[in-house]
Amino acid sequence: MIVTVDHPKRGKFTLPGWPVKMSESHVAVDRSPLLGEHNAPIYAEWLGLTARDLEDLKAQDII
Repeated sequence: MIVTVDHPKRGKFTLPGWPVKMSESHVAVDRSPLLGEHNAPIYAEWLGLTARDLEDLKAQDII
């Protein structure tokens, strides 16, 4: 029930795994995302922003 996960900032550490094991179903246990790790794809998909738009917003310290 204990799994080892590799995190880019923390390195390897252990977490409790999924307690129920079934042959036809697998639940993956993975690391938590880094702060802001998924911002670019979300801004693109939800707000329609391009990579250039994001660069401009970062240059202006908006994001």
